[in-house]
Amino acid sequence: MTADQAVLALLRALGVGDADLPPTAAEQYARYRGELSSREPVLIVLDNASDPAQIAPLLPGEGGGHRVLVTSREVQDSLPVRQFRVDGLAPDASRDLIERSLRRYDPGDRRVADEPEAVRQLAELCGHLPLALLIVSALLRRRKRPVSTLVGELQAAEDRVRALRAKGVDQYGKELSLRPVFDVMYARMEPELARVFRLLGQAPGDSIGLGVAVALTSLEREYLEPLLDELAAVSLLTPFPEGWALGDA
Repeated sequence: MTADQAVLALLRALGVGDADLPPTAAEQYARYRGELSSREPVLIVLDNASDPAQIAPLLPGEGGGHRVLVTSREVQDSLPVRQFRVDGLAPDASRDLIERSLRRYDPGDRRVADEPEAVRQLAELCGHLPLALLIVSALLRRRKRPVSTLVGELQAAEDRVRALRAKGVDQYGKELSLRPVFDVMYARMEPELARVFRLLGQAPGDSIGLGVAVALTSLEREYLEPLLDELAAVSLLTPFPEGWALGDA
């Protein structure tokens, strides 16, 4: 969604009817800020933004006490915003998410309590990512086989990201599939960055040091490090003191 499309949705949410919408984008943004200026402080949520150009025109401006919450898989470092990183869930929280999902559907489902080790492995295979955990919960709801069976399937899968897919959509109408998320992120990468990401995927473990990254990509350290930083900025690598962690999923 572009900012020009989003401002129309925001104007409607602020009570401006279609008949009263200004005809040009410039007038629409002016009306949007005018509506905000006459209201008590509001929270504007811009979800899953990928580009500062989607965000900047929708900022409410100075005064009014309004706040904007932007969610993004990419670091928005060109904007004067305070940034918070949201990591995967803690192991106990991952387990609780799966258990709540199963027991809400069937209060008598005891698989999480009966197979704690399999549930722990399942959460690790999902990288403790909420979307992946919701997908495996849907898969478990659909079939009553042991959790360990699904763990074995994901461990044996040649493409675990593609395997993390459940039929249907969630309550927001979104497909229960992890692959499209990565496909969109991958498609936005510049060719050289995408090539480095593919080569890093050959690493034998779930973490990688700079020496291994140099060996896999055949690039000089000085040229490679900025590319690794860029992959971290789009949430495809997680930096830590000794190197970078690759996504488990």
